[in-house]
Amino acid sequence: MKNKYIDLIDQTFEFPQDEFKVEDGELYFHGINMMDIINQYGTPLKITYLPKISSQIQRAKRMFNVAMAKSDYKGSYHYCYCTKSSHFEFVLREALKNDIHIETSSAFDLNLIEALEAEGAVDRNLYIICNGFKKPAYIENIAGFANSGWHNIIPVLDNMHELQDLDALVNVPINAALLVFVGLCTSVMWGGIFNLAVEGLGKYTEKASGIFMALVCGGGILPLLQNAIVDYTNNGMGYLTSYWVIVIALIFLLYYAVVGSKNVNKDIPVND
Repeated sequence: MKNKYIDLIDQTFEFPQDEFKVEDGELYFHGINMMDIINQYGTPLKITYLPKISSQIQRAKRMFNVAMAKSDYKGSYHYCYCTKSSHFEFVLREALKNDIHIETSSAFDLNLIEALEAEGAVDRNLYIICNGFKKPAYIENIAGFANSGWHNIIPVLDNMHELQDLDALVNVPINAALLVFVGLCTSVMWGGIFNLAVEGLGKYTEKASGIFMALVCGGGILPLLQNAIVDYTNNGMGYLTSYWVIVIALIFLLYYAVVGSKNVNKDIPVND
């Protein structure tokens, strides 16, 4: 490690903060004299400057938009406010002015979202990323949200026990997520499929392998087809319906392995 501890302290101490400045020996925060506030309210003192919350969220969005434009990324970006940074109502309401979604870390966070929905501050199109270790109350709240129609709730699992606990409580189908893991197994098929495709082609092997390599574009087409199905159904459960695309593709793979790869044109000359 090249840096000494004192170097890190100096770096932090001297780090520029645009919102702070010193005038005549007194500290100002966004033009507010801190000594005046301290004289009126005493110490310790915690200050939340609400406009800064919105400006930082918008700054993050701009940074991502610039990065996405530079890399020609065609996807979308959703800013998620981490509730554990502050649970105060006035902070959450300020953050929600900026078209955001929410990341939670405890059962209490989901109770807050319920209260916000009751007041009309959020709706069930909100994406909720459920992070953190999940105690029983947290698991129950996540399951309760999923069962009551919050289909954009996304638990980030720390261990298999959390998956088992959710599976026992959630009534909407979540086992389709396991179908995603089929992709971990299909990658090993590549070598076998290639050999089946070019077997017995002789002098046409080179051309056939080129065509075969071009057909990997299907890996980009099928997700678009899934996305179109999700958009068309628009009922909150379209993502499950979309996995029939994958089921059909896997059935075709089985057909190709058993029947479709057989060379039925044995009379065509393949040798020079």
